[in-house]
Amino acid sequence: MHARAYAGAATTARNLANLNEGSQIRESHRSAEKDTRVQDAYSLRCTPQVHGAVRDSLAQAREIAAVELNSARINPLVFVRDANNGDIITAEISTGNR
Repeated sequence: MHARAYAGAATTARNLANLNEGSQIRESHRSAEKDTRVQDAYSLRCTPQVHGAVRDSLAQAREIAAVELNSARINPLVFVRDANNGDIITAEISTGNR
């Protein structure tokens, strides 16, 4: 996973490695003498890519939601510099209907 630049996949790979620490599955794949199979189960090998993509998508959605929820949308806009100073800005919004 170090060769891939996806944060979600890296996080998932670390979590999967921690979950498999000391497991029989992990130990059975340490040498060909213990188990002649070359690869781990497909589901284990694909988990970081699949779950990682979901993690990255959710992170992006959270980021966009945070920006939108903290963005100016409607009057008035209140800018506070300190406890005694600030600005309140109000503007008329034209909808095109008169």
